[in-house]
Amino acid sequence: MTPSGSPPTSDPSSDAVDGTGWDDGTVVVVGAGIAGLACAAALRTGGADVVVLDRGRQPGGRLGLRRTGGGQGDDGRRVVDVGAAYAVPRDTAFAALAASWEDRGLAHPWTDTLDALERGDDGRVTRTSKTGPVRWAAPGGLRSLTDDLAAALADDGVPVRRHDVRTVDRVGPAGDGGGPGRLVVDGVPCRAVVLAMPDPQAVRLCGPGVAAEVAPLRARSWSPVVTVWARWDEAWWPPMDAAFVNGSDTVELVADDGRRRGDGAAVLVAHSTADLARAHLGEPEGAVAPVLAELGALLGDPAAGAPPAPVEQGAQRWTFARPDEGREETSWLSGGLGVCGDAWGPRPGVEQAWLSGTALGARLAAAVAAGTDRS
Repeated sequence: MTPSGSPPTSDPSSDAVDGTGWDDGTVVVVGAGIAGLACAAALRTGGADVVVLDRGRQPGGRLGLRRTGGGQGDDGRRVVDVGAAYAVPRDTAFAALAASWEDRGLAHPWTDTLDALERGDDGRVTRTSKTGPVRWAAPGGLRSLTDDLAAALADDGVPVRRHDVRTVDRVGPAGDGGGPGRLVVDGVPCRAVVLAMPDPQAVRLCGPGVAAEVAPLRARSWSPVVTVWARWDEAWWPPMDAAFVNGSDTVELVADDGRRRGDGAAVLVAHSTADLARAHLGEPEGAVAPVLAELGALLGDPAAGAPPAPVEQGAQRWTFARPDEGREETSWLSGGLGVCGDAWGPRPGVEQAWLSGTALGARLAAAVAAGTDRS
């Protein structure tokens, strides 16, 4: 397979504008997370010409990862998921995709049992367990799944390119001004645009020409999260896969990344509360100390004293981690401008991101084929 982010397998169109790799007949997908890549795949299946742009060095979006020591490979490094904690295949089509990942060793069922840690008014912590849907993990980190999707696109002639998009706008046609307008990305015309990202980021990219169209996207408020990870030489906490935390001002979810990854490494990953994240958006590393202290109180043995200091630690800020309210729609489309992502639909998460992108891609491909995307 072609490595993600590498040039397309076929030469760019000879009439591409300004060397960008697209022309006014191309659908431009901005954002190479799982929603954007799924959207591009559906557009390509529907016969549209597509290019995917992302400002990151590689695809992944909010499927973030970091590298730590303690790995089993030649370089002694291992990956840690610091974005989404897991995937839950419920939809038939996404479950089939997950099964293909499992067949190729890219993903595996992880656990159907999560703990709940309840901090009482007296400071004591109670622990219960609950069985639910099977959560899936990836040995190479969830970002490896977007690498796989990007490689499949490259094999189909769809490039995924690093491009720091500044504006998306609509301009009127040449001539007497009659008829539909055109969308442009950084001043270069294209057929349609998909913004595969949280609503606030999508709005920021849009210029005055589409300000009225994206106004509905301003309605929802969003909450941030800071993800804190830490590695020890050996685990000091009781065996668990992951736990939701109730009654804490600091932590909402903690996962044992060694059990999630399957290599037994002594690594914990904690997702902060929104309030703690807001206090540290300017300096996410400032959230590490309070989160680690809370993990010690939640998971440690009081008789053993404070847990040992980790050998490595870090933090990742997610300013727009989740919307405060849901939506029934699975995506948004106005003329030739669409928005998709995991926040569109009933259950934010990896599966919902894929479903949202797939649905929007199919819908937009049909509109392009019918010529109704420029209305």
